[in-house]
Amino acid sequence: MQFKIFAIPAGGSPELEEEMNRFLRSHRVVSVQKKLESNEGSLLWCFCAEYIDGSPNLSSGKTFGQSKRIDYKSVLSAAAVPKENKTVSTAV
Repeated sequence: MQFKIFAIPAGGSPELEEEMNRFLRSHRVVSVQKKLESNEGSLLWCFCAEYIDGSPNLSSGKTFGQSKRIDYKSVLSAAAVPKENKTVSTAV
């Protein structure tokens, strides 16, 4: 796991916000923690992004955790599914 720290003034900074958003979009982020901190009289939002080294595959259009759904009814034919045995045994 890797960590990246961002400090953004509480009043906002479009440049720093865009830098953080660009980073988050281009990495496999596991979690982000945020905390409002005071530093020499100014308020800062501090973000700690935990991420996996390597970039996501953005060309597929998928988000993380999504997988292709499989329709098992069409995959499994009737012959592949064993029929239920209808015989009943009675013990005496």
